Amino acid sequence: MDNQELLDTAVNSVNSRVQQQSLKLYLSMEHLILSAANGDVIAAEQVRTITEHFRSDLDERKLIWHLALLPDVVKDTKDTAKQLQLSDVIASIKGLGPAARMCSEVAKLIRLLLVIPATSATAERSFSSLRRLKTYLRTTMTQRRLNNLLILHIHQEETDAINLNTVARQFVAKGDNRCTIFGGF
Repeated sequence: MDNQELLDTAVNSVNSRVQQQSLKLYLSMEHLILSAANGDVIAAEQVRTITEHFRSDLDERKLIWHLALLPDVVKDTKDTAKQLQLSDVIASIKGLGPAARMCSEVAKLIRLLLVIPATSATAERSFSSLRRLKTYLRTTMTQRRLNNLLILHIHQEETDAINLNTVARQFVAKGDNRCTIFGGF
């Protein structure tokens, strides 16, 4: 296989990953919110595609109305020198306080956007970890303990940064009986 074939294979692999349905939906949702915030014309078909995907979570009619209100909501945070970001829209909606109900469908859409995983790498990593953690010797552990161990295993960088002496001190300080059993730290 020559260099050109390797390059073509790599480009095709990247293109297939970028063309995944979940990533297209993610980009479409972000584009819809930012377009509406900038006052651009909203394509009804784009709104319909998103609301059909989330079915009972979003009301298409309300979402169109709330997207029409969005430019007025973000006008104070909009700086003409820079491109509006999703974080600006979120800050504007949070800044409304109780009046944020005027944009409740947009807030739902943003929440849905923020919880969609951009890739499946985390899920794949957790399944790989599960196979290593749930061995024959640990088959009797409860689901809650297994979940906690998986979280600790998947996020090892954060876990390694935890000071165990501090955790032990906090554990012992929770009760007088613990102090007599475990001693001081």
